[in-house]
Amino acid sequence: MEDTLDKKAMISGISAQIREQILGIFGVEDEKICVAKLHGMVDLANSLGIQMNININLTELSAAKKKYADLALEDEKEDA
Repeated sequence: MEDTLDKKAMISGISAQIREQILGIFGVEDEKICVAKLHGMVDLANSLGIQMNININLTELSAAKKKYADLALEDEKEDA
């Protein structure tokens, strides 16, 4: 039973990291770093034989996009 809980916790952690990196790519994070971390998490899950679904809804993507747009606007104002 403890092994099952450990595996569920590991899957949850890897899933959260993958979601974070996908949203980071779409949002304000450095794409190269996010992609590298995403590849690492996918490789880890594959090496452990873990199967999972990653769910990201449109609201989350829209929020990431808005953060990106807001940051871009701030950068434009600073450059002006």
